[in-house]
Amino acid sequence: MEFPMKGVEHKYIVTEVGNRVHCVVAGAGPPVLLLHGFPEFWYSFRYQIPALAAAGFRVIVPDTRGAGESEIVEASDKYMWNDIIGDIVAVLKGLNVTEKVLVIGHDWGAWFAGQLSRIRPDLVRAVVYLGFVPYTWRAQLTLVEDLRLVFGDEVYIHVFQEPGRAEALFAKEKTSSLMLAFLSRWSDDPQLRIPKVSSDKEEALPDWITSADLQFYADTFDKTGFTPSLNVYRNFKRSTELNAPFIDKILDHPSLLIKASRDIGYLHISNFHTSLDPEEILAANKPQYPNLQKVVVIDANHFMHQEKHEEVNKAIIEFLISCPPS
Repeated sequence: MEFPMKGVEHKYIVTEVGNRVHCVVAGAGPPVLLLHGFPEFWYSFRYQIPALAAAGFRVIVPDTRGAGESEIVEASDKYMWNDIIGDIVAVLKGLNVTEKVLVIGHDWGAWFAGQLSRIRPDLVRAVVYLGFVPYTWRAQLTLVEDLRLVFGDEVYIHVFQEPGRAEALFAKEKTSSLMLAFLSRWSDDPQLRIPKVSSDKEEALPDWITSADLQFYADTFDKTGFTPSLNVYRNFKRSTELNAPFIDKILDHPSLLIKASRDIGYLHISNFHTSLDPEEILAANKPQYPNLQKVVVIDANHFMHQEKHEEVNKAIIEFLISCPPS
């Protein structure tokens, strides 16, 4: 496959357990690690990679296990949080990163950014959370159950739990149309259901997605399928149980939260704090995130780093430059 972005290197790191992880690397300077969410891979940070490299950072963007160009691990129970963290640590080691990293995470990437901070604080210099600051749910009420209580049985994350169910729904649609529905309007649904593709007419592209972008997303997921990424969701309960020892750990790295005003999921769950007032959010998170320095609220949907990339990049770069050296 021909990659659409120039000026970056594509690296492949083999982990200690033998699977191959793909990552994109650009720029030189203090290392910045970008962690994507669902349904995404490295290309979702196409607006951040050149901006951060130009600002004087070494940008590292791995594909989550089984996503993008990373190897698909066939065993469905090998997509737990700690498996993903193990891959991330292997990437840093394989790229000879010897200093602490600045971490930026979106969607479940924010979750993994928090998880990396919990179990390997020695590797982390500061964190930017795109969407929410993560909580480790207690085993008796996982994120899946919490979302189901709020949004009902058709909420996306509940549908994702049954092997094959979401895949069958996705297979009915053209992948490019499905991706456009996810990226442009999924978080507008007050019940956070899997988005329905408009069948009567072709949807217009928002100005932050080109036809080439959409085709690259579609070609990539047509190759990998969605099952590997869905397996991350299917291991949430077991991951929650295994991470019980870290549940109350204070995350005291310097951190920034960038929150989207139209991201429905993060506005209706108490653990994510439903307020859009930065001071209220700071106060609510102070006990577990004592060094959360700033909250920026942007008028955007779930995929804020694409939709409002200039605003997001400005906030990220200003924060990273302000961070004390490791």
